[in-house]
Amino acid sequence: MKKIDVEKMDRRKTYEWFKTFKNPTYGVNVNLDVTKLVKYTKETNSSFFINFLFILVKSLNEIPEMKQRFVDREPVEYDVCNPGITVLTKMILLKMLDFHMLIIIMSFIILLKKILIKQRMKIF
Repeated sequence: MKKIDVEKMDRRKTYEWFKTFKNPTYGVNVNLDVTKLVKYTKETNSSFFINFLFILVKSLNEIPEMKQRFVDREPVEYDVCNPGITVLTKMILLKMLDFHMLIIIMSFIILLKKILIKQRMKIF
């Protein structure tokens, strides 16, 4: 994690406005063509959920602004942002899981499956 020098920020005005929010968060809605991912998932008999999550988190970690947060009201940029997901348990309850991001897809899949099995989650 590194501190961000506010004085040298390219988008300082946006930062000044954004930091005034009580809960400074943002959301993004996009249309994605996942045809190739669906095909890959079927061909490999793998989990669409896990494959999509890996691609999403890996992509977000390649964008510096997506790794920026406030820590003690100061802007910082993390080296990597780890995923946190909500999953449905076999008891039809929602549970929040946090885990470390791994940049190799097979390692990511193995880790996530172990976590989901340990928590008795459905693997979608």
